[in-house]
Amino acid sequence: MNSNPTISIIIATYNRSGTIERCISSILRQSFSDLEIIVVDDGSTDNTLNVLKPYEDKIRLFKHPFNKGVCAAKNTGLNQIKGDWFAFLDDDDELLPHALETMLNVPKMIDAKIDAVTCNCINTSTNEFSGIGLSGSGYIDLKDIVQKCKGEYWGITKTSLLGNKRFNEDLPGVGNVLWYRIDNIARRYYLHEALRIYHMDGNDHVTQNLKTLKNKIKYYRILVRDDFYWDVLYKYNLPRYKKECFKGKYFLALDGDKQGLNAYRTRLRKARSELSFKNIITYSLPEIMPPGILKSIYGITQKVKGN
Repeated sequence: MNSNPTISIIIATYNRSGTIERCISSILRQSFSDLEIIVVDDGSTDNTLNVLKPYEDKIRLFKHPFNKGVCAAKNTGLNQIKGDWFAFLDDDDELLPHALETMLNVPKMIDAKIDAVTCNCINTSTNEFSGIGLSGSGYIDLKDIVQKCKGEYWGITKTSLLGNKRFNEDLPGVGNVLWYRIDNIARRYYLHEALRIYHMDGNDHVTQNLKTLKNKIKYYRILVRDDFYWDVLYKYNLPRYKKECFKGKYFLALDGDKQGLNAYRTRLRKARSELSFKNIITYSLPEIMPPGILKSIYGITQKVKGN
């Protein structure tokens, strides 16, 4: 492996013995080969480490003694990168053979000042783009990302933009808080083509998602403290800002967290001039209803959703 690669690809994995080989093989088949593959095993208990053994001379493997969560695994990878560029690749996904070459050619062919490149992905369940909101290639900024982009995209980023910024390991599997900080200073270009295959089969083992009530409460309790994140939403996506404030109030009221509830009340007050009378009534409900009733409502809604 090159000790000074152009790009570092980070794979955070957990109990993915059935898909990790497909992921690594897609990187090794790249037409651009000046790269390193950093694999962070987040305490797998299946056969993942045995599957990785044949690749020991082709990857840099780091092991967590127990499952710490996707943010911790990704931070371990970020702390090890040697490349001028970096990217993450999910352990069940794969890259098209020309993906890295195509992405890295963008600064060369369009603008040398470009320090982040994004592309779309193919969703295996629909055979269509997994990222929606953008209709053509071109420069995108933080405003575009917050207002327009939904779904799954993929990209490479100059390591110089990262600095000492890292994922918040206390937030269960959420990356926007970090990426908003990066994209606030990045000169990002979007290629309107799919260069990554986004597999939808199976469970997303590495991601600590927000499906459990405990994680939702933890998420909103911590998120309310991030001023930069809320300032970005308020500036570029006020409807989402209000919706997230309401969710924060709901889940922290459900948990009886009066301090957290008050923090969201303060953030929502900032947008009070943008709230309709109906909004004001609706957003006040978490403060009026007892936690027991809120939990009952939550249980009913989860059954309706099938979670």
